[in-house]
This record gives sequence, C-alpha cells and structure tokens, in this order.
Amino acid sequence: MKEKLYLLDLSLWKRSFIRNFFPDWECVFTSRQKFARLAQKTLATGEHLTAAFWASHLKNEENRRCCLELKENPHIRLIFLEDAFIRSLGLGCDFFYPYSIARDETGIYYDPSEPSTLELLITGIRERPDHQELLERARKIRKIIVDGHISKYYRCPDQDFQRHVGELRELISRKDPGKPGPGQILFVPCQVDTDASVITGGLGYDSLSLVRELREKNPDACIIAKVHPDVLQGKRRNGTAADDYGRYASLVFTSEFSSLECIEVADEVHTISSYSGFEALMRGRKVVCYGMPFYAGYGLTEDVSAEKGEPVAVNTRRRRFNSELTVDDIWAATAILYPVYYNWDRKALSTPEEVATVMATSDKTKQSRFFQIRSRILAAVFFKPYNWLTKRKVY
Repeated sequence: MKEKLYLLDLSLWKRSFIRNFFPDWECVFTSRQKFARLAQKTLATGEHLTAAFWASHLKNEENRRCCLELKENPHIRLIFLEDAFIRSLGLGCDFFYPYSIARDETGIYYDPSEPSTLELLITGIRERPDHQELLERARKIRKIIVDGHISKYYRCPDQDFQRHVGELRELISRKDPGKPGPGQILFVPCQVDTDASVITGGLGYDSLSLVRELREKNPDACIIAKVHPDVLQGKRRNGTAADDYGRYASLVFTSEFSSLECIEVADEVHTISSYSGFEALMRGRKVVCYGMPFYAGYGLTEDVSAEKGEPVAVNTRRRRFNSELTVDDIWAATAILYPVYYNWDRKALSTPEEVATVMATSDKTKQSRFFQIRSRILAAVFFKPYNWLTKRKVY
C-alpha cells in the first residue's frame, strides 16, 4: 500500500500535474487548515504523516506560521515544492507543464534566512564519492543549455540568437556613441517585487532601487534593464512601470530581447535574486548580487548586502563560503541532485540530460490548452483584459 502524501492548498492547475512527480505516493489534496487539525491528532496517536506545500505560499505570514508549527511537530514530514531550473519552454502562468520540480525538506532555495536542501547539497558536494562523475554530467548538461541558448522558460535558435545580439549591440552603440568604456555594459534582470524570491531573498531591495543604486555608482555606464515577462503580460502585479526604470537605465526592454541576449552583450549582471544571475555565471560573466540567491555567498559572486553587513546576508555567506567551489559544482547540485524530472513526452520520470535535450530540440514543450482557455475566459469575465499575444515571447 502506498504511503499518503497530503498536498496542501494546491491550485487546480498544480493538482493536474503534481502526481506525476510523486508516483510512489497516494496523493491526497486538502487544505492547510484541515491538515493542521489532522496533524494535531498525531501528538496523541503517534501516527506519522507527510505533507507537501508550495513554497511561494510562505510569503503569506499566516501560511508561514502554520508551516513552522507543522515543522515543530515530530510526527510530521514536511516537503516544500517549487519549480526547478530546467523547467519548460513557456511560462507556468501560460500553463506550460513543468519538466522539473524542486522538493526540499529543509527550507527552500530562495530563502537565505535558513539552510535549504540545495544549500546542503552544494556545500557538501566536494565530499561526495561520486563528485567527479557529477561534475562530468554537469558539464555536459551545461554545454547543452549554453550552446542551445536555453533559459528557464525559453530557447532561441542559434541563428536568431546571433542576429538579436547583433541588433542589441547596434542599439547600444547608437544610444551613446563613444560610451560605455570597458566593463561598463551592465544588465539588470528586473524581477517581480511581490515574488517570494524577492520578499525572502531580496533583503530589502526592489528592482527600481537596484537600478537607481547602480546608476549612482556608475554614472557613465550603459545600464540595460529588462522588465520581467510576468509583469509585462499583466499576470503579476508590480508597483513599477517600465517608464520608471527609464529614469536610471540607458535601455529598458520588455519582449524585444531575451535575458540571455542581454547577458551575452553585458560585462556584468546585477541582480537581486534572479536565476538570470546564475545563467550569467554559467556563461562566464561577472555577477553582482544585492539579495542572497541560492548561488550567492560561495565566493563566485560579489555580494552587496553581505559587504554592507546585512545580518541575513552575513550569516548566509558564513554558512556557504568555500573558495574551492566552482560553477559546475553548484550546477551539479542544482541540476542533478536537487530536482525531480518528468518527461511529458514519454510520460515518465526522467533525467536532467534527457530534459535538457528535449528543451534543445523543441520549439515549445507541453502546454495545457484546457487551463489556458479556462484562464482566458475567467480573465475576460472578472478582470481587465490584457494582451494575450505578444509578437515575441522571450524570458
């Protein structure tokens, strides 16, 4: 008989796919409140239960308190869920199925206030007996990702990528002939300020404050700011408009160029906690972190908040710092050890190598037409309509 896994407060969309990542469990969908009552009974009966919770819900203080109570219960095993990093060719809010899920029983990778399973995997990776084997696999996966111009939600064919990079370089040269100097093209992947990764890992920064601080420190630089696609398409609320960034950034893009194309032309990438920062590390760029994302604090990035003495950043860097770690060490833990993969084409659990190859050889990955149409109908009835079709969807 399969052990029960209680999945708390999952949306209908997430319920439609999450069972595939837990084939050895009997999945039971319930609410946080109902499970809390069930968990209370375990203190008397001694029964052990396992529950899973989508980690982004923790930005809600009530949800956070409930999870802390569950973690303190010795009879409860709690798993935090989140999208992983080789995800899909298309956004989750467009109902593209995830090809990878992070399952974390310690914390969650974007919250630096406490260790996560990913952090423990990274800090311990060089002690593993299979370290060299993991590095070889990581390098091969990294090559597929980098050579294929694959991002978390997007892939650009090489010919198009090179053409777009050329167009971007031309725009930069026309914007301010003679400038910028060496090392002075700075890219900022602007994030959703209400996103859990910014609330928990941003350490007080928002995207506009980052761009403003960057301009104050680099008055002659060419600063490229790219507005997050979720904000662009109207699916996430954010208090900052593209015009606000124009007061400090030299160039502000939405869908004109992808993050990977901006990284390609940049000398440095400055980010709060965006995964684009790690994509830049994989492509040999200097990365400056203002928050403490999962890849910061290991000696591979410049960590602004830690240098300023922000307590969470200082403690995180103290836990993590290891001058011997490489980008491939972090990538091996991040891509191979941490997530669970599912290939929707084969309808079976998968490997990062296989999923990376799917991304490299597909125009788009599996999408739910049912949930997409349902969402459009609901948006048309209850919300202000927004633009569903963009000329070029890049992330």
